[in-house]
Amino acid sequence: MAELNARMREESGMQNKKISRRDFFGWVIKGGLLTALAGMAFPVLSYLWPVTRQGLNMGQKELGTVEDIPIWGSKKVIIGDSAFIVIRTPDEIKVFSAICTHLGCIVEWDAQRKGLVCPCHAAFFDLEGRIVSGPPPKPLSSFKAEVVNGKIYIR
Repeated sequence: MAELNARMREESGMQNKKISRRDFFGWVIKGGLLTALAGMAFPVLSYLWPVTRQGLNMGQKELGTVEDIPIWGSKKVIIGDSAFIVIRTPDEIKVFSAICTHLGCIVEWDAQRKGLVCPCHAAFFDLEGRIVSGPPPKPLSSFKAEVVNGKIYIR
């Protein structure tokens, strides 16, 4: 019985072990530093991570009229949280996501070079949206355009 009481006192002493003030503040400081580093790492990683969002998924949308865009000209259109660039060639209407696949900058149409240019890191995409030069990890998303009664629609 005496052994049992001694063992119970020993176990309860281990359970009532108190943390010192120095250890407590050490844990608080370490937790604060870890939280601050995580808070700084998230924006940096989200900036460096390539943009992967792909256009919209909302059915058929009107982008404007054919008359709005001269031949070898372009027009930027924003629908919801997606940006598109509409390009008119002599033969067809092409629609691409205007968001660069590298860091999400808005691409510009270069009529002289007949391609899309990202102003952030000098990426260049051809008339099919394929990467010609620069750091983007994948080509621009393309969308099928339909012209009905002079109006341009995409799906």
